[in-house]
Amino acid sequence: MTAPHDTRQLYDQSAADWRRNQPMLLSDYTARPFVMNLCAPVQGRSFLDLGCGEGYVSRQLADLQAGAIHGVDLSAEMIRQAHEQSTSVSGDTRLTYEAGDLRVWCPELKQKYDVVLAVFLFNYLTSQEMTRVLQLAFDSLRPEGTLIFTVPHPLLPWLRPHEFPFYFDADAGYFSGLNRQFQGQIWRRDRQAVHVQCVHKRFSDYFEALRTAGFSGLPEVHELTVTDEHLRIDPEFFTPLLDTPLHAAFRIQR
Repeated sequence: MTAPHDTRQLYDQSAADWRRNQPMLLSDYTARPFVMNLCAPVQGRSFLDLGCGEGYVSRQLADLQAGAIHGVDLSAEMIRQAHEQSTSVSGDTRLTYEAGDLRVWCPELKQKYDVVLAVFLFNYLTSQEMTRVLQLAFDSLRPEGTLIFTVPHPLLPWLRPHEFPFYFDADAGYFSGLNRQFQGQIWRRDRQAVHVQCVHKRFSDYFEALRTAGFSGLPEVHELTVTDEHLRIDPEFFTPLLDTPLHAAFRIQR
């Protein structure tokens, strides 16, 4: 097993590769639009964006007339990019950001949110760390508030060759690889690859963590893949992933 890569260092160094104001990464097409649909209705609702990166999803929510949106990310450079883009694009005071390690982050203000988002955050955390963040999400939600999160599909590392346009390099099996960090790459549509990581978890681990965190109901679970619409946009880019489970999206009410 290779030593785990430092996630903060990875994203401090590569933050500029993630900067965008329109769809560019594979998951900007195959996952994030679905997240926006799960968030509806957006107008006037408050959002806590955990693992916000350079603020791409937060800015989309602002464009849809959300209320207050607060983003937190491990990478100070990602947060710098988020501040810079929110100021240069709109100067929108609804958008606020801070750098913080969510494994130990304790918000000073006990503000409650209508929606907590975690878009491709939990693939960077172990099961124990994820459970702690889910408890934070539960405590941050208003009564009847909603948690929405996305992760790479648990089977993906064993289904894809190590090539364009998306893969994870599994160095252990589906069960023996629990909580091991797999390295991978996801491509932008300009054919530039960016480094990503996946701390492997199974569907049962997500259900157990939600229960431990205090969520008592059953989540909606959606398995996401390439659609005919994607193929019309860029057949060369999307066809290699046709009929492959790429992501899983969860939504659950507090």
